[in-house]
Amino acid sequence: EAMASLGQRIIDTLAQPFVVGRQQIRLGVSVGIACEPGPDATPELLLEQADRALYRAKREGRGRMRFFAPELDAVVEQRRQLELDLARAPEQGELRLVYQPQLDLPTGRVVGVEALLRWHSPSRGLVNPVDFIPLAERSGLILPIGAWVIDRACWQARDWRDRGLTLPVSVNVSAVQLRQPQFADELGRSLARHALDPAALCV
Repeated sequence: EAMASLGQRIIDTLAQPFVVGRQQIRLGVSVGIACEPGPDATPELLLEQADRALYRAKREGRGRMRFFAPELDAVVEQRRQLELDLARAPEQGELRLVYQPQLDLPTGRVVGVEALLRWHSPSRGLVNPVDFIPLAERSGLILPIGAWVIDRACWQARDWRDRGLTLPVSVNVSAVQLRQPQFADELGRSLARHALDPAALCV
C-alpha cells in the first residue's frame, strides 16, 4: 500500500503543468513496481521486474501504475521477441505490400489502389497488422518501416506506369511519422528517386 501510494503521488505530481520560459509544459509518467520476492532477490532482478511492470503500464496508457506479477514474464517476453523479430523483418525481406483496389461505384472502374503492409514471419506465419503496427509505433520501428512502405509504394507506382497502367497509390501513414520534421523531405526523395509525379501518391 505504501508503494502504491508513493507511485500515485509521483504520477500526480509530475502531471501538474509547469512553465519554462513562456511555454507551459505537461508531462506524463508511468510507474512500474516490483516487490522483494524472497531472500535471494538481487537488485538486478528487482530492476528487471520493475521494468516489466513499467512496460505493461506504458502499454495501457499514460499515467498508469502496475506491480510486477509472475504472469507478466511470459507476456512481456513474447512482446519483446515480437519487437526483435519485427526490427529484423525489413532486412530479411519479410515485409510485403498488397494492393486493395479503389473503385468508382457507379462504373465499377478501378481508380486507384491502397497499399497495405503485410508481415510474413518465417516462425509466426502471416502476422496480423493489429498485432505489429501498434508495437511498431510504440517502439519507434514505424519510422524505418514507414519509410520503406512509402518507397516501395512509389517503386510499384513507377513500375505500373512503365507498363502503361496509371493508378494513384494511397499509403497509410502513422501520426508518429507525421511528427518527424524530416517526413516531407523523405517523401520528396522517394518521389524523386522513382521519377514519380506527386499526384500519383496519396498519403
